[in-house]
Amino acid sequence: MIEIVGTNWMGFTEEEGICIISGIVPGSYDILVSAENYEDLLLTEQMIFAKTTVNLEAILTPMASQTQPISLSTGWQGLSAYLMPINTNIEQIFSPIISNLIIVQNMDGVYWPGQQINTLLNWEQHSGYKVKMAADATLSISGNPEEEKTCTLPLGWSILPVICSFDVPVTELFEGASKNDDLVIVKEIAGVGVYWPEMSINTLEFLESGKAY
Repeated sequence: MIEIVGTNWMGFTEEEGICIISGIVPGSYDILVSAENYEDLLLTEQMIFAKTTVNLEAILTPMASQTQPISLSTGWQGLSAYLMPINTNIEQIFSPIISNLIIVQNMDGVYWPGQQINTLLNWEQHSGYKVKMAADATLSISGNPEEEKTCTLPLGWSILPVICSFDVPVTELFEGASKNDDLVIVKEIAGVGVYWPEMSINTLEFLESGKAY
């Protein structure tokens, strides 16, 4: 994205780097260049002239990747991450703990290494997962923070990821949905915690980072 700082002028470039922004008043401007998974770059005091194409050289620095360690216990549990893995291949993500993994599934597919079944293929950032482990293990997700934190929930049951690095109060997260009667119930995967606003029940309290519900 290209933004003329302090104005409402902005535009987007394709791979060839061409960005068309119309209506700019000639003058000197600071220009902010940003791209997903790259550090922002500020170009200061760039002159823009009338009816002239401006050529700018912008070399962006990739963001340093982060790692989210997620503790997985024996048996079933929910799984999600606030980082978008650098390598989204589902088999590569789980390869370090493959000896302890039984099955991974979401609403669309399954990865069952013991039966050589994989219909998941790639990690989906806005999907939560159900995981069954044969033994405790720690799954490390390496990547960059997911910028789009809004999830669309379909009618009926779904698996909700927690796309943030901290635990979220369930009442705050679903405040609008509860008031509009859109939300029926939220519950732990393989747990007893539940948030059921119609019945004024909340034994869940928080959605924990690294889990899914």
